[in-house]
Amino acid sequence: MFMETKLNTPLIEKIRSNRAGIKINFVREMLADIYNCLCLKFENRFFVSFPKCGRTWLRFFVAKYISEKYHAPFMLDHSIVMRLASLGAGAHSAPHYHFTHAGFDIPDESEFNKIVRSFRGKQIHFLVRDPRDVAVSYYWHYQKRQKRLHADVPRNTPISIFLRHPVVGISQIVRSMNRWHQHQNEFNGFFIWRYEDFKRDPKKSFEDLLTALGEKPIDRAAFDSALQYSSFDNMKMVEQNQKIKDPMLSTADLTDPEAFKVRRGIVGGYRDYLSAEDLQFADSELVKLHPDFGYSTTR
Repeated sequence: MFMETKLNTPLIEKIRSNRAGIKINFVREMLADIYNCLCLKFENRFFVSFPKCGRTWLRFFVAKYISEKYHAPFMLDHSIVMRLASLGAGAHSAPHYHFTHAGFDIPDESEFNKIVRSFRGKQIHFLVRDPRDVAVSYYWHYQKRQKRLHADVPRNTPISIFLRHPVVGISQIVRSMNRWHQHQNEFNGFFIWRYEDFKRDPKKSFEDLLTALGEKPIDRAAFDSALQYSSFDNMKMVEQNQKIKDPMLSTADLTDPEAFKVRRGIVGGYRDYLSAEDLQFADSELVKLHPDFGYSTTR
């Protein structure tokens, strides 16, 4: 179950909740930019992804593993900056890292390259998922949870239009993945983690992930606890019951299954939402993806 540390955990939650709970968008975004800049300066390991690639799952697992092995507070954000802001909670020998969606909604190549240059020399753990599943999952996130909307993409935009939009649609997902891959030699290590591999064999995939983070040997008791805690059913229960006071897991409408952060977690679930024409378009974009990612229209 959720480990609580009386001294530090409430402060951690307060820091995260206050930052995300600000109603004035530009203030919230300014604080987020400052935080991200600090992480870029002091952090060396980053998990990078387009939204809806399974990073909440990874955050749950690694956060639980760290809390169990290192007797640190359960923190979904384990950057060194957040630990220092939380009175140094767990900032000793435990691994630290930062999760980011940097560049995901930047179609302009020159602007994107500026962002990538800020990560030079960092270790990048790149989380990916079939772009067709990402596009559909991101559509529901945009409809139900997203705070900052694009001017020409209002809520209730039909999924067919959303899928084809140059900034939020599948073409931008493929473009973003290819661009990070293109720059991989500029980083101090570039690891690709596929959502589908974690679904097929979570035990092996999480073992590989911890090894890449420098966990040698792996603490088996902490690993087993983290694996159980980060199961889809338990994460769904945690969100439904609001057991973790974190804005990332706040759900405005608990009666709407599409409004949850932990929504379906199905590989290939995009077929339930896209028309024949949409599927054909999505496949035509998927063939532009670099083959190193391992996705094809025959999957």
